[in-house]
Amino acid sequence: MAELFKAQLDYVFFLYGLAFVVLGAVCFALGDRRPRDLPWRALGAFGLAHGAHEWLVLAALSAGDTPAFLWARLVVLAGSFLPLAEFARLGAARLGRKVPGRWIHAPALLLVALAAVAIGPAAGDAVARYALGFTGGVAAGAVLALLARELAGAEKRWILLAATGLGLYGVAAGAVVPAAPFWPALLVNQEAFFSSSGIPVQLVRGLLAAWLAISVWGLRRQRIIEDHSAAYAGPLRLQFAWTAIAFAATLGAGWALTDYLGRYSEQRMRDDVRGDLSLLANRLRMEVGAADSVARSMADSPWVLPALAGGSPLASQAADGFVDAFKNAAGEATIAYLMDRDGTVVASSNRFDSDSLVGKNYRFRPYFRQAAAGQCTHYYALGVTTGERGYYASCPARDASGRAAGVAVVKKTLDAMELEYRQFEHAFFIDPNSVVFLASDSQALFRTLWPLPEDARQALSRSLQFGELRAAPLLAGEIADGTWVEFEGERHYAGRRYIGDERWSFVTLRAGAPIAASRALGIIVTLLFAVLSLAHLVWMEQLVRDKIALAKRVELEQRAATDALTGVANRLKFDQALADEIARAKRYGTPLALVMCDVDHFKAINDTHGHQAGDSVLVGLCGLIQRHTRKTDLLARWGGEEFVILARNCGAGDTFQLAEKLRHLIETHAFDKVGAVTCSFGVAQFGEGDSAESALARADAALYRAKASGRNRVETA
Repeated sequence: MAELFKAQLDYVFFLYGLAFVVLGAVCFALGDRRPRDLPWRALGAFGLAHGAHEWLVLAALSAGDTPAFLWARLVVLAGSFLPLAEFARLGAARLGRKVPGRWIHAPALLLVALAAVAIGPAAGDAVARYALGFTGGVAAGAVLALLARELAGAEKRWILLAATGLGLYGVAAGAVVPAAPFWPALLVNQEAFFSSSGIPVQLVRGLLAAWLAISVWGLRRQRIIEDHSAAYAGPLRLQFAWTAIAFAATLGAGWALTDYLGRYSEQRMRDDVRGDLSLLANRLRMEVGAADSVARSMADSPWVLPALAGGSPLASQAADGFVDAFKNAAGEATIAYLMDRDGTVVASSNRFDSDSLVGKNYRFRPYFRQAAAGQCTHYYALGVTTGERGYYASCPARDASGRAAGVAVVKKTLDAMELEYRQFEHAFFIDPNSVVFLASDSQALFRTLWPLPEDARQALSRSLQFGELRAAPLLAGEIADGTWVEFEGERHYAGRRYIGDERWSFVTLRAGAPIAASRALGIIVTLLFAVLSLAHLVWMEQLVRDKIALAKRVELEQRAATDALTGVANRLKFDQALADEIARAKRYGTPLALVMCDVDHFKAINDTHGHQAGDSVLVGLCGLIQRHTRKTDLLARWGGEEFVILARNCGAGDTFQLAEKLRHLIETHAFDKVGAVTCSFGVAQFGEGDSAESALARADAALYRAKASGRNRVETA
């Protein structure tokens, strides 16, 4: 599990930062509009700034770090904790607690600065977490708990969840700090937490940030329901559930995508490293193979013993010609020479050079000792006389008895071969003790790749194989093929290939930047889809709010145009409809009529049966009329027990029949608690020159005549 999280640490930082950015966005959406409400925007500023800090850490992890970038992250970290501390301070003040002014943050910031300057940015990071993160997180959680005591119901539960999450975050972020050379950071730190649990503390912090974001979102949802309408509850809960599922699926798929891209890029790197190692090995084999063959041929030549014998100018001249011939056979950048039994060079192809080997004794060299003992051998070393790195191939030149009369040597200079190493990022040819003999960077020559015991270092110095070894090792420890190592402050993939039985090996190091870039692509794609998921939540939430607002507006409009008791149109609605129908009748010449109706002896009904019975009669009357009129006719309450019907496309005869039909229906209908009820009707046909007022006046006059003529009758204007 620990290795899994270690390989996915960049994605963990991505999730960590994303959770805080979401928290910040939700806090800003919540706002602080209520009296005595907490400064949620301050908590939102903390979320956004802290999320940005974690993404800066992600950038350093993926693209490499620098001292300046490290200091910049420290500034952002300390700055992100300030709004958290302000949230706690201002929140306590709004809840009626006595709190110090903003100056309280100055001592904490001073401690951070002193620790960073005196010890280093890592120490400043730890102090910032102690002085601001821990105190701010725990204090903010306490303020939320105080607020919860004043609340009830769902809002209290959400606040308590947020208080718990914020308090736990204060501990996770403020107590588990980067390792620093002081207590308690020496014992309780991020590395110790990871070693003991196998889980990076950043993942725990990210989960707590998600907890906080959900809690604040739940609080926001509850306030929307309370401030606007309970109709929000179901749709908002459903939208959040689907968005949470989509968001979780996106992050899970993003994890898989990022892991796949990283593994694919790493496999390509492994293949490239293996190819580089094969290329280096083949190139060296080509360079030194000729030296081995020529040295063997020299030793086996019938002219080697006379050349070794010397003794006269003519013999020396013959020996010089002998080594020159084999030097030409070995190719460029080689020296061919003969050594007698004592290890002294008696003939050399570089005899005319200032660094001639003639007369020099190299009996201390292993390539001489092993050849003098009767074995062909080879040896990599820095030339004692020439100062050039080379490959020494040697073979014994045997006399008639089979004893070594001398040694034939071919040295292949390898300095020129190093030019080819420069096409590689980091390539080394090292001896079994990790001493760098060839390298893509000349500054690495004759340094060890990993630490060497002091006795081994002194033995190498005495051997003169590499001259004086240079400064400190390049790596912390010995490497194996296919492993990751820290080199020059960055993670590198190491490839290693041995050659021969002497355990010399080629080593190549490849920076993990291509893998980090591939994984970054997966993270960016995941971020885009995560943003789309959150944008969909915001959009759908707005749609729900617009839909409910529209329904409320329609309801208000209906209430404004409807009689509260009977549910039919009120006078305002009727006046608007009448004006529209008069305009239409004038434009198209269609008939239009008004029917006014009044309940007979309605006061007596109220006096005898009570006002509730009277209201029941009015409601029943409207229902009876609506059931027996056309859908195009409009019934409205004109006032009290008086009603009016707007009859569209209805001629004079049809209107009278309508009124008479309604009169008869009402007369024969038994109303609850009251029994029989009668109504009087006045009918007016809209004519040329009529206005709304005149038509209504004529209908009202007709109704008055019906009342005066004995009631329960229809009169026409």
